[in-house]
Amino acid sequence: MAHKNHGLNKPDNESNSPADVYYTAVSEKLKDTTINRLPDEVLAKILVLCVPKRSQARFISATLKICHVCSLWRSIALSYSEFWRVLVIDINDYLDAADALEEPPSGGTFELDNIPEFWFSRANVRPLSFTLKCDSMFFEPPVLAAIVSKVTPFSHRLQEIDLHVVLLDDLMPFLGMPGGSVPLLEKVTLKIQHPMSTPSANMTVFENARSLRAASIWISPNFWDEWDSFIFPSNQLTWLDFRDEKGEGLVPKIFQRILSKCPRIETATFNIGVDIDLDVDDDEGHPSMVNFTQLANLRLRFMGYADGDSLPHKWRFPALRTLEICCEFLEITFIFTIPPGVNPSSLRFLLLSDVAIDMRELVRFLGECNSLERLAINFPSTIKPRQFDVFLDRDARPTLPNLTNFAVGLKHESGAAELDEIIDMLCKIIISWFDGDSRKKSLEEVLWIFALQESSDSEDDDAKELEEIIEMITARIRGRLKNFLYEKDTLPSGLHLSSRIVGPYFSFLDNFTSFTGHFAHHSSVQ
Repeated sequence: MAHKNHGLNKPDNESNSPADVYYTAVSEKLKDTTINRLPDEVLAKILVLCVPKRSQARFISATLKICHVCSLWRSIALSYSEFWRVLVIDINDYLDAADALEEPPSGGTFELDNIPEFWFSRANVRPLSFTLKCDSMFFEPPVLAAIVSKVTPFSHRLQEIDLHVVLLDDLMPFLGMPGGSVPLLEKVTLKIQHPMSTPSANMTVFENARSLRAASIWISPNFWDEWDSFIFPSNQLTWLDFRDEKGEGLVPKIFQRILSKCPRIETATFNIGVDIDLDVDDDEGHPSMVNFTQLANLRLRFMGYADGDSLPHKWRFPALRTLEICCEFLEITFIFTIPPGVNPSSLRFLLLSDVAIDMRELVRFLGECNSLERLAINFPSTIKPRQFDVFLDRDARPTLPNLTNFAVGLKHESGAAELDEIIDMLCKIIISWFDGDSRKKSLEEVLWIFALQESSDSEDDDAKELEEIIEMITARIRGRLKNFLYEKDTLPSGLHLSSRIVGPYFSFLDNFTSFTGHFAHHSSVQ
């Protein structure tokens, strides 16, 4: 058998060359070298990858478990600062563990208030992330306040904080710190069920947090009026998610007041509830005319009465690229109108979910959306086939020259014949966008989402029946669009078609982009 030369064997015709001496020396050295374990630096990086992401972390974290595997792993973990950059204390997990050990929550079984110092002192100079979750009224507040107070010495290195508490009082050791204490803070999440027992007038929160750009704030309805007493650096925020902690939606006037204080906002999410008292008055000290020149992404979920007037008529959104509007838990008895300050020529993505909208108004608006690339509409169950006629009016129909992705959601609540009519109308609309030329249109993908209807019968039977119906419907759609569908050899630039079945409580707004990742990232379904 021929001997293979792996690079360390002596060259056949250069026995006395310098290379011969080199190969011989390296070969002899390797004979005495045995690698019986990974270098500490490599093992540490591997162990870090074993730790769950922050959103999945639990009180008994993977970091502590790694420390208990063996002395080597413990030594590496304790000396590697990346392990200790993120701390999540979930009191619910603590209570569960204490209950399992038959210890009272205040028994100090895990010495919770000592954990922040133990943890963050090992992170060296790295930026820190701290999460504290306590949804229980039965946990003793002094212990919670003690935990928060032990974090304050590390406040100058905090980059992200996530605080979920029942009472705002529990956070005062942290929120009451002097200005400049959190210079690295970039994102803050506050979820508060109840306001302060003794309200404080004009309290400054995160003053001089010059790096703060993102805030997610979920508060109790009892806290709305009190929020105005907080001096919060809203004018420097670029990302804001503000909603009612109970899921009922903010009063429109509160929503308007909050957003009007964010002139640099780029992405905003709000849940808006019931109130007819619209438009912010100058008499209240809030400007009626606001031009949001940097706002690119706006998501509005209406939980009660809603129409376009929930955004004041004098507000302008000249740079808006993404607009997502959803109406949930509504008896739809009104017609929604597109907010008047939206600039249709700047839009790239429009999502409407369960919005009862005048089709002529929608067609008119879409006719001005010449840059629109993605359109997603989840039609309410009240939609009728005849309402789509306006889309086929040659003189009025929108051309949408840059549309690449179209998604449609339908509820299986109408009769089968009516559903077929709606699907036929939608197929005609899609074909009209091509204007008879299968190679002309930029459209790459059409996604159909069919929702199960709520039923008292077996959900499995409903799902199976609907699945069979959807298979037939999809086959029919393919037949209608066959001249425009992707074919590797004959039409490689053709349309990609896909369908999904979801449950009756599927949230089109919350899950759409993750549920259809290809749609969200502008790539096609194969």
